[in-house]
Amino acid sequence: GVPRHVASLKDLEPTPVMTKIQRGLRVGGLVKELEAQNTIGKWSELAWAKKITFHAARANINDFDRFRVDRARRQRAFCLRKKFAEKLTKAGKEAKAKKAD
Repeated sequence: GVPRHVASLKDLEPTPVMTKIQRGLRVGGLVKELEAQNTIGKWSELAWAKKITFHAARANINDFDRFRVDRARRQRAFCLRKKFAEKLTKAGKEAKAKKAD
């Protein structure tokens, strides 16, 4: 986390996750309320948090893992193209199926 500090409103971005607290709460009380209301758990379930985690993980991989991710992406795209071409062939659109394949 980040230590408590003064932040301007233009630097903040509201999220759908909210914790009900009183004004002037100290760090210990804030941590208790965050845990009691499961605010961190709710945040980690949001697509926004998952996207941030995903981007951080992708930024910290080495060359070999980057190669493996790229290879898996290309294999997945190949399988999708193949299935799409089969559906086009069944629909009677062989010319489009050849382009997709």
